[in-house]
Amino acid sequence: MKKTIWILNHYAEVPAGRIGFRHDSFARELVKRGYDVFIFLSSYSHPTRTSRLDKAELFRHEVYDKVNYVSIRTPPYKTNGLRRVMNMASYVMNLMRIYKKFSRPHTVIASSVHPLTWIAGYLISKKLKCKFVAEVRDLWPQTLIDLGVISKNGIVSRFLGFIEGFAYKKADEIISVLPNAGMYIDERYAVGLGKITYIPNGVNLEAFELLKNKPTTESQRILEQHKNHFKLVYAGSHDNTDALEIILFAARIIQNRGLDNIRFIMVGGGIKKQELICLSEEIELRNLFFYERIDKGSIPYLMTRTDCNMASLYDLPIYRYGISLNKMFDYLASAKPIIIATNAANSFVEEAGCGIRVPSGSPKLFAEAVECIYNLAPEERNQMGQRGRAYVEQNHSIPVLVNRLEVLI
Repeated sequence: MKKTIWILNHYAEVPAGRIGFRHDSFARELVKRGYDVFIFLSSYSHPTRTSRLDKAELFRHEVYDKVNYVSIRTPPYKTNGLRRVMNMASYVMNLMRIYKKFSRPHTVIASSVHPLTWIAGYLISKKLKCKFVAEVRDLWPQTLIDLGVISKNGIVSRFLGFIEGFAYKKADEIISVLPNAGMYIDERYAVGLGKITYIPNGVNLEAFELLKNKPTTESQRILEQHKNHFKLVYAGSHDNTDALEIILFAARIIQNRGLDNIRFIMVGGGIKKQELICLSEEIELRNLFFYERIDKGSIPYLMTRTDCNMASLYDLPIYRYGISLNKMFDYLASAKPIIIATNAANSFVEEAGCGIRVPSGSPKLFAEAVECIYNLAPEERNQMGQRGRAYVEQNHSIPVLVNRLEVLI
């Protein structure tokens, strides 16, 4: 008998022809294996700041590639304030109003892009007598504590900690995208490591291959503006966890060394972007360029035509449990060298031998890594990139990750 799987992810996106994110890609693979899959998401799109629903709609049910997408009405917001909290709460409340309209699931996977989703997942699993799987994307509240957003002993911290502990104890299974999160969960809540499965993020290589030779206006414009230059690209959010000022200061070092053929390209949006633009102007960078966020479907064409991809993270205590950056898997799939600044417990770049890892917080070492990659022969850079591609095929392709998921469901 065909099994029905529900995935609760507030920040999922309706694909509409683009390359899929984690749960979209998982769902498509599960459908190929004979499952019915429903993804329940917010009607308000966080990246585009637009709503998918008309005013009279409480939800909208759409089907793409045999995957069911249910957009649930949530109010708009602009910043991380009260309106965003209301957006999160309304997702749970409206989901509880409509869930009985859909096929009863065998398993509910509730993903913690915010932890209130776990509450909905648990309640639905109890009412429908099905398996409850809690997926851990960020460690709440520890991530916010380490970022300095909330105090360790404050009301918000205690509230989030209560939800976290409740979800971990009530869940039939726990999925973590971080390699060492099981240590945190077991030490803090004593749920047992046998209940926790590591299923990291990955990349839909089938979709990546289809899109890497399909130019888009956005990707072509960026590449044309830097034609015949050595291009290093950062593609992702410009937010508080990304130490992107390190890249800017590294660019200044490269500029001062007279390496005028090297260009740093920053693609994406986020709350720190304007601050970074101002910093770039202040230190008079001529070799670093900012571009707006581009659709994920434009990423393969762009990434496969750069010379090197890059990332930079702060040295945060939370990274002792590891990292699983979505952008990193697109980087690996592109078969280009990678430079990453991080002190995290794990490093795909080192594991794959596909680039250079430097410690967090050192523009000098980042600049030296840039110069090292730049001075390699093209054949050496190609071999480095191909090692990354082989690594992601073996460890982070969607079929490999769904094999692990199927064991749980």
